[in-house]
Amino acid sequence: MSRLVLPGIVLALLPATVLPAVASEPSSTGAVMAENVPGGGFYNEEIHRWAPPQLTVKNGGVVTFSNPTPIPHGIYWVGAAPSCDSGVKEGTTEAASGPEWSGGCTFTKPGVYQYYCTVHGPKMSGTITVPGTPIAATEEPTSVTQTGATLSGALNPQGEATAYYFEYNATSGPVQRTATTSEGATDFTVHSVATTLKGLSPETTYHVKLVAAYGESHTATGVEKTFTTSAVAKPTVSTGSAASLTETGATLKGVLSAGGQVTSYRFEYGLTASYGALTPVQEATLEAVGQEALAPVTGLLPHTLYHFRLIAENASGPQDGEDRTFTTASTPPPSPPSPPSPTSTSPAPPTATTSTAPSPTGVLPGSLLTKAEEPLPGPAFTGSSLKLTIPRHGSNARGSIEVGQSGAGGRLEIDLLAKSALLGKGRGSKLVSVGRLVRQSLPAGRLSFSVALTGQGKRALAHRHSLSLTLRITLTPTRGATTSLTRSVVLRA
Repeated sequence: MSRLVLPGIVLALLPATVLPAVASEPSSTGAVMAENVPGGGFYNEEIHRWAPPQLTVKNGGVVTFSNPTPIPHGIYWVGAAPSCDSGVKEGTTEAASGPEWSGGCTFTKPGVYQYYCTVHGPKMSGTITVPGTPIAATEEPTSVTQTGATLSGALNPQGEATAYYFEYNATSGPVQRTATTSEGATDFTVHSVATTLKGLSPETTYHVKLVAAYGESHTATGVEKTFTTSAVAKPTVSTGSAASLTETGATLKGVLSAGGQVTSYRFEYGLTASYGALTPVQEATLEAVGQEALAPVTGLLPHTLYHFRLIAENASGPQDGEDRTFTTASTPPPSPPSPPSPTSTSPAPPTATTSTAPSPTGVLPGSLLTKAEEPLPGPAFTGSSLKLTIPRHGSNARGSIEVGQSGAGGRLEIDLLAKSALLGKGRGSKLVSVGRLVRQSLPAGRLSFSVALTGQGKRALAHRHSLSLTLRITLTPTRGATTSLTRSVVLRA
C-alpha cells in the first residue's frame, strides 16, 4: 500500500529549535493513519505506528484518523480529547478498535493532545499540537535612572514559534522598539523576558508594552506601563587623603558619583585654601557611583603643608569637595664624607673643638631685629653671619647672610612661618608657611635676600596690623651636615 503524505507533515516533524522566530501558520487540516511495517529481526515482528507521529494544526482544525489495514487499531486519548465523529475508533480498551476505519476529530482548544493505540499501547503513540494565541504581559519597569531602565514581562508562546520586543515612547513622542528576540520555546509555559534601555532623557515619562509576534504577521500586546526617569543631579564628591608622599610629590585621592551625566573632575592644590594649582582634567564614567579619583602631583616643596580638594562638574553644574591638607616629606641631610684611612705615617688628628658663632649684633639703620631663637650656626655659616632688615611697614623680610667656604655650592632655604591661629585656622600653634625663598648653588660670601609674604600672609597682616613670625634659614652644603638659624621677627602693616 502506498504511503499518503499530506502537506505540512514534514514541517511538523522538524524540531522546534529550527523553526524561524516568526513561522508560517499551521494548516487547518491534517491526516494521521495507522501503519504496519515489517520489523525484521529473528522473529520478523511487525512494527505498528501512527504516521506521522506528530502533527500541528490550527485551533479549530480537523484531523482525519484512519486505519486502512486489516489489523485492529484504536485511539486512546491521554488527558484532553478532541471531538471525534463516529468513524473514529476511540476508547480505553481493545473493544474500541477495529480494522479498516476512518473518521475526523475537531480540535477546538489550544494544547498538546497525546494518544496511543488501544491494542498496542504506548509503543504506538502520537501527539497533535494545537497552537493558541501567545500571551504577553508587561511588567513594571525597574532600575530606573536618569537615562535608563530595565523593561521586563512574561510571555507564553501557547505552542507558537514566537518572537518578542518592547515598544516604548516618551509622552507624545514617536514610538520606538527594542531589537526583536526569538523566545525559542514553542511550549505552553510562561517565560520571563527582559531588556535594558539606555540613552533616555532625564525627568521624562515613558510608555512601554511587551509585544509578542507570531505566525506570518500576528502580534499580541501586553498592557501598557509607564515610568519616569530621574531628575538630573550634580555630581557628588568627597576629598580623600594624599598618598605616596615624597619631598616633592604626592598622589591626591577622592571619591565621586557622576549623577548619570558626563562628568569631569580634577584636584585643586596649593599652599593655602585659595589653592592656585590644578591637576589635568579627567573623565568619569556616565554610571560612576563611588568611583575613586586619583591624580599625581609633582614639583612640590619639601616639608611643606599643602591644601587640596576634589572638584567635579557636569551639565548640572560644579561640585566642590572638602578641603584637606598634607605635608611633604623632609629633605634628608646628606651623608657626611668618610674620614681618610689612617696610616702609620699620618699625624695624630687634632682634638675636635666646637665654636659657636655669636648672635648677630649688626643691624642696618631703620630696621627691627628681635632676639635670636635657637641659633644653630655651623661651619657653613661664618661668625655674625645673619643681619635682618625689617621695614617698620611692609610685607617683606630682608637681610643678608655670610656663607662660608664649606657652604659654597649648597642649597639655601628661607621660610617665613606663622602660627596657624594667626591665620584664622583655629587655636593651633602649628607653624604654617607664609613666605618662602629657595636658592641653589650658593657662592661663598655675603648673600642678600628678600622674602615676601604670600597672599594668605598679607591678608592676616592687613587684618591684624602686625604679624609675629619665625624666620628660618636652612643651609644644606654639598658635603657635610645641614645647618639652621631661626629668628623671631614682626612685620607691621
